[in-house]
Amino acid sequence: MNSVANSKPSDPIRVGITNGVAEVGLTLILESLFEIVTLLMVNMTGVHGVIGDFSLLAACIVAVDCFFLFTYFVAVLALKLEMQRIREKEKLNNQNDNSQKKDTGGALLRRKNIWLSRGKMMLVQYAF
Repeated sequence: MNSVANSKPSDPIRVGITNGVAEVGLTLILESLFEIVTLLMVNMTGVHGVIGDFSLLAACIVAVDCFFLFTYFVAVLALKLEMQRIREKEKLNNQNDNSQKKDTGGALLRRKNIWLSRGKMMLVQYAF
């Protein structure tokens, strides 16, 4: 995951997700396909009864697990990249705020982004 860790915060998130999926996605899918093919071969050998039914059920479960694992990977990667972008923006805002402090009536105003419910952000100024 070096390409994702070294991505710039200015890059769109979809570029980081594409890099992460290109780097790790094929491995996730190939490992799951290997397990599915192995379990289906056990089912097709003519084993009757519980073992044949179990191998077919296990192949289906591995296929569903692969889908959810891939979905979870993309979601967590998107969150990681978004948090990285927010941290970089906060660093820049803090640097800008430190260089642009205003004196209004003897009180220095400071800006802070406050996260509200449903992902909305509000800019608040307060004196210290």
